[in-house]
Amino acid sequence: GDTADGFQALTVPLPGGPLAVAFRLFALASDGSDLLLYQAPVSPLETSRDRVRSAALQSIGGFIGHGSVGAYRTGAFGKTLAAGGDGTAEARYLETVRLAARQLGRLTEFAARRTRYDLLIGRLPDVAEGLATWADLLDPKRPGYDSALAARLRPHADALFRIVDGCVGILAAVAGDDAMLAVVAPEGPFAAAGPGVAAGVDLGLVRVIDVAPTLSALLGIDPPARAPGTVAQAVLGRSRPARASSKP
Repeated sequence: GDTADGFQALTVPLPGGPLAVAFRLFALASDGSDLLLYQAPVSPLETSRDRVRSAALQSIGGFIGHGSVGAYRTGAFGKTLAAGGDGTAEARYLETVRLAARQLGRLTEFAARRTRYDLLIGRLPDVAEGLATWADLLDPKRPGYDSALAARLRPHADALFRIVDGCVGILAAVAGDDAMLAVVAPEGPFAAAGPGVAAGVDLGLVRVIDVAPTLSALLGIDPPARAPGTVAQAVLGRSRPARASSKP
């Protein structure tokens, strides 16, 4: 399906604080002789105050940062399309990514509405490994390219992009029209929108080390003293915030 509603979460009390664990029953034989029960990756939710963690767990139901590409690759979700499957394995993998997207979206909304912040950093679900798994199968320049297989696989890759797009939409909605929104990845594109940002331009190569100087320029503050990168000039619009020093 298009949602993560098939998952059920259990809260496990631990000495260091409660931990939420999500399960999904993907398959069950009519006589109960065989089943496929999936447990989502477990990650603790760390906060500066216990009361914030309790409120966050109650509101979002646990932190899950990514889908289970490992289970997909090993065939735990069934035969992949490349191995002669019917697409069930890909659909199950996408469900695990949708679960991560839902939980991360809930966490972002909780942080935006229930905490006081100047800079809000949200996380997008990690889909890089999933796309990397399919990259060779989708690239017509690769040896052994199968156009029929690629045609069956492409909708699943597109679905991954739509999931991430939806998460960016949540970030934009909670940020509001007067906020600056930047999307950054260790190995990927840099995108920004908001006051002072040039619209519809090709930013070219923006290195990770260029992010801090570029965001500082957009905010009108001095960059970190030891920041080694440079400002991506193409992102700067004509109207930018008045420059203010970040020094005390």
